[in-house]
Amino acid sequence: MGRGHRRGISRLSAVTTAAWNSWDVLANPAGLLFDTASHFRHPVTNASAFVFSALFALCLVAMYFMRVAISEFQQEESGPPSKSPTL
Repeated sequence: MGRGHRRGISRLSAVTTAAWNSWDVLANPAGLLFDTASHFRHPVTNASAFVFSALFALCLVAMYFMRVAISEFQQEESGPPSKSPTL
């Protein structure tokens, strides 16, 4: 192995972070909690994660309000329920 190859591997290992999946909530909750807590302890270094989370939450809220507005619009279009004539 040459020097360049070793440098590439060391750079790769420096940027690689732990990959968590849904099973880790049950299998390794402490590790997941400590890894997540480190992001909150250093918010400036993890600014992109906070920005992404905020934008994603904003999109979810916007979709919720759009859905509510569409359902109200559909109710207005259908009008009040008609009364059937009594005999």
